[in-house]
Amino acid sequence: MEEIKTYADAIYQVKRGFLIIGLTGFTGSGCTTAMNILASERKPVLPDFEAVRGFADPDIDSRRYKRLQKTWESLEWKKFIPIEVAPVIFSLAAYQAINSKEDHEILGKVRGIVKDDHDEMAGLQYLYSGTERTEETAKQLIGAYEKSRRLYGQFKNVSTSGLSEFIELMQNLGDQIRKFGKVSPGNEAVPEPEHVFVLPEAIRRLIKAYRLAKQASHFVIDAFRNPYEVEYFKRRYSEFYLVGILRNSKDRIGSLMRSMSEDDVDKLEKRERGKSIKDRTQGNIAQWVTSQNIEEILQKADVYMKNIDGNKSYPQLRFNLAKLIALVKEPGCITPTIDEGSMQIAMTARQMSGCISRQVGAVVVNSDGYILGVGWNDPPKGQIPCEMRTGKELVDSPKPDVFSEYERSEEFVNHIRENCYSDLPFCFRTEYARISTGKMTEFTRALHAEENALFQSVHNAESGLKGSVLYTTASPCTLCAKKAYQLGISRIVFIEEYPGIALEQTLKAGTQDIQIDQFEGIVGGAYFQLLSSLLPEKDLIQLYLPRSELNAG
Repeated sequence: MEEIKTYADAIYQVKRGFLIIGLTGFTGSGCTTAMNILASERKPVLPDFEAVRGFADPDIDSRRYKRLQKTWESLEWKKFIPIEVAPVIFSLAAYQAINSKEDHEILGKVRGIVKDDHDEMAGLQYLYSGTERTEETAKQLIGAYEKSRRLYGQFKNVSTSGLSEFIELMQNLGDQIRKFGKVSPGNEAVPEPEHVFVLPEAIRRLIKAYRLAKQASHFVIDAFRNPYEVEYFKRRYSEFYLVGILRNSKDRIGSLMRSMSEDDVDKLEKRERGKSIKDRTQGNIAQWVTSQNIEEILQKADVYMKNIDGNKSYPQLRFNLAKLIALVKEPGCITPTIDEGSMQIAMTARQMSGCISRQVGAVVVNSDGYILGVGWNDPPKGQIPCEMRTGKELVDSPKPDVFSEYERSEEFVNHIRENCYSDLPFCFRTEYARISTGKMTEFTRALHAEENALFQSVHNAESGLKGSVLYTTASPCTLCAKKAYQLGISRIVFIEEYPGIALEQTLKAGTQDIQIDQFEGIVGGAYFQLLSSLLPEKDLIQLYLPRSELNAG
């Protein structure tokens, strides 16, 4: 622990202890690279300003960089303990292989790998056990996990014939653990809700063991693939920050295809995006709650960082990781960028949406960063959002000011009576798709968030929107992209990439040169937690900076 000499030291010490950084991103994004930077024995070097400039206005950024540099250089480096989810899955498989006689192909391979290490692996029992931890049992668990982590490499070499098969195998084992609590449940096993957090519980026990046996305080988890496991950590640890690692899709998929076929990459993308399960129903809830959905996880991230190809020293990743740690240790040491402040408004706006399927927020700012309009996806003014209407209300008392003429038709009412007759809201687009020829996006009831923000901006801006910037939590669809193009938007910043070709087809056309950027920075609850100072800077200067320094020059 750092020496405490002043009340400022004591107050900031609260933020300089325990810390967990969770990583998420699609396969090939660079989560493992980020983990290795944090797990370094030596303090990572802050990249030169010239290597990372371009986040915002250059003059402002250079000053922000110098403030960050000063904070970073003053901080004591604490190596992060890496906890990799895949070796934890293997550890749970190893425990089952050692302690059961089940005739299962994967368990058989695991037994062959761990057959000479039963004594060293005995501590794996504490991944499941909720008994009171002692320093001795903590050491046993750490030793068993680290041994298991080394043996995981052998498992990777003998279990499948290629990378795509191995990734699918580990995905399946993870899903099995979330459903059944173990990798091989047996033919008669039934998924039980009590098992959904077995994996994060095991990670939590590992963290507790390292804290007890090695007095470790900083941890990095590589990598989250299930959104409910993220919620587990967010709700349990106030000093948990989820980092979304972003990499250009073309570059990422191109690198994957060097070791995987196109079909295998498509299959992986579909599964990681949560698209392998077509519909979420009560009948298949065990499947979609326990499966991977990185798209959904990325919406929960506190910090977004880009991993840009071309420089293997990863200056942008190192810079942003240093920025995150500096803000954790000394909240408010630098102010938010215009991008962060604007996207935070869009993130707040999306909470206003009454859509039960997907909430999106957007904000338009002028070239100086002043807000022109804010929007979220909702029906036009005078119409009731879906979350405020129910199937039972439509069937029993279909009021014209609540339900459209079509919704009150015999065909649609009969469909709702048979499928959605309850006091719960229903999604018009989903139900319409079920009784029509297919899913028709244009029949959504809501105006998109970008539309609402653009309409409001046109009303407020006296000289038009030429040169303005659109911030949106999801990249615009084709219809919204056309409106942004027509109105003269010069830059679009988004978090989540909306499926389709709007960016390439609509925005990258004609004579306008629209800059398109995936967001990088801090948003959500972390925005206030990291960017709000614990003590006003003026007080720190007047109370703790020596008078000789104040009067110098």
